[in-house]
Amino acid sequence: MSLLVMRQGATLSLPSGLSLRKRLTTVTTRRRTASSSQRAISIPPKDPREAERKLAQLRRDYAKKVSLYRKDYIHEIEMLRVEKQRKDEARLLVERAANEERRLRFFFFGW
Repeated sequence: MSLLVMRQGATLSLPSGLSLRKRLTTVTTRRRTASSSQRAISIPPKDPREAERKLAQLRRDYAKKVSLYRKDYIHEIEMLRVEKQRKDEARLLVERAANEERRLRFFFFGW
């Protein structure tokens, strides 16, 4: 698999005003290979109890992963909210200081 970087005969402008003609250039990318767990096709067990046990384990694992993702998402959103609140408070503080300075300037100098 390869990606086309620049068309054949395209001109590349350099900062010094020079130009450089490029030929067809390709960049090879590494092909993604499936991991051994993805490659192996799971053969369903013959015993129904074993199948139920495996299915229950899969469901538990999935529930744990979803729970962790939700906790991470909630934590990240909370951190974004706190950061936004901090920035808003800093902005309000700057605005208050600017307003106070304007009031004092008007009071003393009558501008």
